[in-house]
Amino acid sequence: MKERAGLVVLAMFLLFGGVLVYLRTSRPGGAHDHDHDQDHPARPDAAAAAATTITLLYSSEKEEWLREAVASWQSAHPDVRVELEAQGSIDSVRSLMANEKRPTLWAPADSLAENLFATQWQIAHGEDPLVRDGTRWPRSLLLTPLVFVIWESRARVLLGQEQNLRWQRLRDAVALRAGWQGLGGDPAWAFVKFGHTDPQRSNSGLQALVLMAYGFYDRQQGLTVQDVTAQPFQDFLRALESGRQRQDFGATSTGTFMQNMLRQGPSLYDVAVVYEALAITSIPRAAGRWEALRVYYPNINLWNDHPLCLFRTDWVTPAQRRAAEALADHLMSAPVQHAALRRGFRPGNLDVPMLTNEPDNPFNRFRDMGIATSLPRVAQAPDGAVLQALLQTWQRNQGN
Repeated sequence: MKERAGLVVLAMFLLFGGVLVYLRTSRPGGAHDHDHDQDHPARPDAAAAAATTITLLYSSEKEEWLREAVASWQSAHPDVRVELEAQGSIDSVRSLMANEKRPTLWAPADSLAENLFATQWQIAHGEDPLVRDGTRWPRSLLLTPLVFVIWESRARVLLGQEQNLRWQRLRDAVALRAGWQGLGGDPAWAFVKFGHTDPQRSNSGLQALVLMAYGFYDRQQGLTVQDVTAQPFQDFLRALESGRQRQDFGATSTGTFMQNMLRQGPSLYDVAVVYEALAITSIPRAAGRWEALRVYYPNINLWNDHPLCLFRTDWVTPAQRRAAEALADHLMSAPVQHAALRRGFRPGNLDVPMLTNEPDNPFNRFRDMGIATSLPRVAQAPDGAVLQALLQTWQRNQGN
């Protein structure tokens, strides 16, 4: 009996053990899967395991194009992580000088900001912080001039039969005590509201002041400190600045500034100065929200060349430099530059044609709204001393 009982216990033990083995090996994640996991451990996320991280500080008006272009490059280079940060061009100069930002690459809106930063850095540190290598570094990513954007109903009244908006005409309209009614417009529009970004923090705002000065003197070069501090010009500037909305004095980014104008419509501004590319992308958005936006080019203009700058400072490693060079080549490639054209920018790559027969080319699509390919006159950027004096004149006369 004892031997028989022992055999029964042994059989039950073996049966129970077999069931355990079966359950372990047959369920999902069982012994077989566990062994497989040991042979092939889970791979970490590519971005988290990136061997190299590079940072790109850029002006906000090219954000949509830049983020799309960087995302396409990242998908082919999972070993590199690209961190993007938008900031107004003049603001970014201050951040760089204060060591608040230490990017690998920097893409302000204009070489004016690049030269301003390089000069200040050399005075403080005795060396050029940027790589200089012919046309390769810095390289012009994109081109865009400044334009006036005006709501169509206001444009009909303000310009009448004129094809171009002159600064003197705008000054007279802003200063008119009777406002729009005095011009023959709707009394409900109140006074003529004119805007631009803060020139102390944003490149387009500073360029707007430069164009006011060149427009006042009807010159394309040779602007002096005496010119921008003369009392007649101060009076001219004060009259124009009286049309700015006080709540927007802190507009530090042209992209954000244009978004606010689209969001609030004619109640915020009747006329504003922005980049051509922003005007182009804003035309369809405005028509679907308020009314049509018309575009006019100042008689004297400036180019924004969006220089892509590589730092040669001690915070950039050789690996980061190699990754930055590869990314820069991607941004200058024909497909990526063509994508910029569709967003209203003029390509920096000279092999990419701006004039095409494509119906979605914005220079064809929005020709009836005032978009043009040629500029009447292009001015020479003034030197640092003139810019500093111009900003001081603005500070004295903008009524803040």
